[in-house]
Order: sequence, then structure tokens, then C-alpha cells
Amino acid sequence: MPISNNLVEQLCNKTDDQWLDMLLRSLEDTVIDDISLPAFPDERLQRITNSQCGSETMIDAFSFYMLTKQLAQKHGNPVGENSRILDYGCGWGRIYRCFLREVPITGLFGVDVQHALVEACKNSFLPKQFKLINSNAELPYDDETFDLVFANSVFSHLSKDLHQHAIREISRVTKCNGIVICTILSDTSLAKLTHGNDAYKDWFVSVFGDLDITITKTQKDGFLWGSTGREGTLSEYGLAIITDQWIHEHWSEKLDILEIIHESYSQCIVIARKQNNHLMI
Repeated sequence: MPISNNLVEQLCNKTDDQWLDMLLRSLEDTVIDDISLPAFPDERLQRITNSQCGSETMIDAFSFYMLTKQLAQKHGNPVGENSRILDYGCGWGRIYRCFLREVPITGLFGVDVQHALVEACKNSFLPKQFKLINSNAELPYDDETFDLVFANSVFSHLSKDLHQHAIREISRVTKCNGIVICTILSDTSLAKLTHGNDAYKDWFVSVFGDLDITITKTQKDGFLWGSTGREGTLSEYGLAIITDQWIHEHWSEKLDILEIIHESYSQCIVIARKQNNHLMI
């Protein structure tokens, strides 16, 4: 059954708790209280993005969605019916779908480098809102298209060259005074994620080696990337650890850094604004 075409009107009065409950219930039945919500891809495909599926991954997605809305509001760009939003690295649309309460689907866009994930979004939502992209190519949008661009757990994987290309392109398609919200793995994130979590610790050690040496090297160089052994189009998607100072030094000619938050989410969150004086070069 296709999703309702007036979701904002139907959902605008739902509280945060009610909206989350509807999203979780829609894992089993996409028609909730006579409102038709997007279907979910199969669990195997859901696990591609973060090894999670079902309610676990949706609760995490909802947390990031709420933070993104709060931060956009805080910095003068509240999310609303006239917003144009890009989910950069949309995966199968787990975060994207949360914004359907506030923004018509025609104002929500998503891009990803994995064909299967983009196809899953096209099957669940409105196909024309999603694009398959190449990591090192231009985004398929005009300059200054979006009020808000967010990227969850994308820059925590990109090599330095891809990182710098991506932030140039994101800045280009963001409107003047628009907001960019991205997560990164910082040296503090690494310590927090691996403390008391043997699985995470073993993963990071397998990529970087000794963690104390890794943190010291990151603090010295500002940016440390390690391969996770992926091939093909994902060969430059590994693990990247980045300091706040590196972000300030390398984003400042594209965007004004508004704040970097270390405590509200599993990764650090960088909030930036596109200003008129930033020339895209």
C-alpha cells in the first residue's frame, strides 16, 4: 500500500512519543491509525548500515533525528513544511522517514553510494527523491538547494580525500545560512566507544593497532584513517578519527563551525552554517 500523500497534515499533532511509537509499530504493519507509513526493507538489508535492524535501529535513528531538529532550531533554521533537506548517506532511509512528520516527502532527498540501499529507499518512499552517487563525483543538485544537510556516520568512514570532497559538495548545495550537521569519530569518541565494550575495542584494534598509540597519533596529525578491507566502490570507506582542531582548520573556508558536541550522541556532532562569504572553489 502506498504511503499517505498528506503525512504532514496527518502527523503534525503527534507528540514525539506518539510518533516514535507509530514508527516502531510500522515495523509490523505499515497502516497505523488509518495512516499509511513507508514499508521497511528486509532485516538483512537493514543490517548493512550499522549491523542493526528493527526497533533497535529505529530508536537510534529517532535519537539522531530529534537531535538534528533541536540543533537546527537552536541555530535559527527550524525544520518545517517548507524545508528542503538532504540525507547524505541515507542508507535505507531509517532517519529519513522520521522527518515525514514535519516535511512533505517532496522536500526530503537522499543520496547514497550503495545501489541496494538506494533501491530500498525508492521502493519505500518516492523514487525520484533518491539518487545513487559516486563518492568522488559532484552531487546531482544545483548550488544552494538545501536548508539542511545531515550526514550520520558518513564522515567517520571517509578517507581524507573523500572527506574534503564531500564537504565541498555539501557546502555547495547548502543554501546561504543553511545548516550542515554531520557526525565524526573523534579521539574522545574512540575512548568513549571502546571503554568497557570489547567488541568495539577489538574492531578498532584490528584497524589501527594499539589504541593509546592511535589516540596519540590522531591528536598529533589531526586525521587518522584505517582501511577495513572493503573493496570496489567502498575501498575508501574505513574508519576515520578526526580532532576538533582539524575540523576547524579544514572546514572553515567552506562553512562556519557553530559547535562540536561530544556528549549527546555516540559520535561527535559537528554543526556548521553556510555563509555568504564562502566561495566554492
